[in-house]
Amino acid sequence: MIKDNPLISVIMPTYNRSNMAENAAKSVLEQSYKNIELIIIDDGSSDKTKDVINGLSDARIKYIRHDTRKGGSAARNTGIKASRGEYLSFIDDDNLWMPDNLELQYKAFSNSSPDIGIVYVWQEIRSFENNELLWKTQPTLKGNLKGQFLYGQGIGGMNFLTKRECFNKIGLFDEELKACQDWDILKRLSEHYSFDFVPKELIVYYIHQERISTNLESLILGRTRMVEKYLDEFKLYPEVLITHYKRIGKMYCINGTWEHGFEWFRKAIEINMFSIFKIIAWLIIDYPRLKLFSKDKYFKKYEIE
Repeated sequence: MIKDNPLISVIMPTYNRSNMAENAAKSVLEQSYKNIELIIIDDGSSDKTKDVINGLSDARIKYIRHDTRKGGSAARNTGIKASRGEYLSFIDDDNLWMPDNLELQYKAFSNSSPDIGIVYVWQEIRSFENNELLWKTQPTLKGNLKGQFLYGQGIGGMNFLTKRECFNKIGLFDEELKACQDWDILKRLSEHYSFDFVPKELIVYYIHQERISTNLESLILGRTRMVEKYLDEFKLYPEVLITHYKRIGKMYCINGTWEHGFEWFRKAIEINMFSIFKIIAWLIIDYPRLKLFSKDKYFKKYEIE
């Protein structure tokens, strides 16, 4: 039975982004749904994050600091363990919430069937430099999504509200993942719970050069970990495994470590020899276009020892 006004715990990891973290935190504190606690996990920042958060002076904030950097998964796990809410939500420090985000997600839960464990929302993707709207994510996946997350996370990231009991069931975030943390947790949630969504853009996700999606080390190691973790399942769907092998190969090529890239391409070709044609097309057409014109051309390189 849905309670009228349960406590929602909002968990925000942050690292050396004091200005962004302040704005993200304010957008949580300004929610129309008031019964919240905001747990901010400072993952070993060396900037003014602690002073900025303390300056917000809101009793609903719980500030926790890691002495050393442990990563996003560990920070979120620290927040979950320290939280008290019946519901859990997550915000990244480079996101902003619209004021009715939590209210509308909770209302969706109130009007849903008992098997619903996750309610997500649509997002706006904007440039951090000038706030220009770049695109919107408007997925419509709902219901039983078991098997839907074989290729990736598919709904936009950490843009969801869930029940604490769901994490009690599936466990915490995988701390070995440097990226793909949202994909992993959503895949695991989908094994046990159904999804619903609010068809409204309630989260703003900012594009900037310091985000994890331009860190090739995190991207490569994260997807490699996912392939290793779910290899037996992926083998049941050869095209899924080929896709992941090719994606890892492409990231190594973008990184400039061609030998590693071709090794992953070889794995894809061994499953289906015709994969070579799409790989060649990517190398000839998409790779040059990415390096020359993409907004994501400024990747942080992975220095392989």
